[in-house]
Amino acid sequence: MVFKKIFNNLIMGNHQEGKIKGDIYIFLESTKVNTGGTLSGTIHISLKEQISDPQLLIIFKGSEFVNFRTQHTTSTGKSTITYQITHTGKQLVCELKAMLLAWSNSTVLPGNYSFPFQLKIYDSILPTFYSFVSISGYAKIEYKIKAQLHAKDLKPIKYKQIVSVFTSNITLPPELYPSQITNESLGHGSILCCFHKEASTAKIWLDRATFGNTDSIDVNLETNLSNFSARIKRVEIEIKKIISVDANKSMKTTQNQSHRMWRKNFYPEILPWSGTLIQKFTLPVAEMLANENSYTMNSNLIKCQYVVRVKLHTNYRCFKCYGFKEANQGVVILPFQVEVERVPPPIPPEEWKSNVLPYSSISYESQDTMSSNTTLVRSFVSESLIRDLQGSDPLAEIDK
Repeated sequence: MVFKKIFNNLIMGNHQEGKIKGDIYIFLESTKVNTGGTLSGTIHISLKEQISDPQLLIIFKGSEFVNFRTQHTTSTGKSTITYQITHTGKQLVCELKAMLLAWSNSTVLPGNYSFPFQLKIYDSILPTFYSFVSISGYAKIEYKIKAQLHAKDLKPIKYKQIVSVFTSNITLPPELYPSQITNESLGHGSILCCFHKEASTAKIWLDRATFGNTDSIDVNLETNLSNFSARIKRVEIEIKKIISVDANKSMKTTQNQSHRMWRKNFYPEILPWSGTLIQKFTLPVAEMLANENSYTMNSNLIKCQYVVRVKLHTNYRCFKCYGFKEANQGVVILPFQVEVERVPPPIPPEEWKSNVLPYSSISYESQDTMSSNTTLVRSFVSESLIRDLQGSDPLAEIDK
């Protein structure tokens, strides 16, 4: 088969293009950027041979990815077969392309070149996201910046760097936002014992609804056991993440998962016949999300919510509810600001000894109007902002 392919290529006159001999690297002043902010850096190129008609492109691209498994069972006669199906989904979030330099009918000699740039990022994209869906599944929103050097009759050389996108002003859809924070609206009466409703009351509330990764969630528990003979021996509090992923909406491959992110038992002194007591319990957010970079959100393929669950355990067992019922209260987890690990350059920085070309600033003036089925997809090049040096001598440009 291999010989046949080579023979066919020879007959048709096809030939395999070589690759540009050299290295390319993007140095970013910071690998994290706020939505609507600017990525600043320098593209370094080290050429080992002369190239013709080169073009240097810079691309900023983000995508949603989901990967999860579903288990299925089929029966054929007397036998039962259980099998798993792996679902994967990907959707473009944004794509911004710009040409930094283009040289037509020109050649560039071997050497090292540097291209400083600034790239403005969209202000309406979701921040970087990563969460486990199951043991083997995940959901993420990932952004990369890529540089590509093209030349005539040669395959391009490329370099990609992951970028962490962050925002401090996320807008949530109404269905993800908790009700107004008041004592009356949060869990009032939701953890009563069903048999002793008149004898005992308990309710929870939060001081606020939104939390960042440096915050702690304070849960207030108010109990009144004035006419209740049981003792509350343990307060169980946990934070649950409810994540829904969809690999393909048209095929209805939605997977809903509930994960316990954090749980702890508290042992307060709440004795029988005691009056009204208010106690505060502190839950650490950073510890809860130590291995993830997730937050409350709703995108095309991913939906993520968080719930604080409180349950009271007594030394009394009601024959209906086995004690107090549990209370659940939604909370909003804000996006985290994460620094992405830098990839070492192919050539040590002190050895580049580059010829520095003129500074380029890339931004955009407006966003395309998109159809309803591509709500999050944005892709365009602003022609007025492309730096074009066609017909000029790049080395002469360096000497200016």
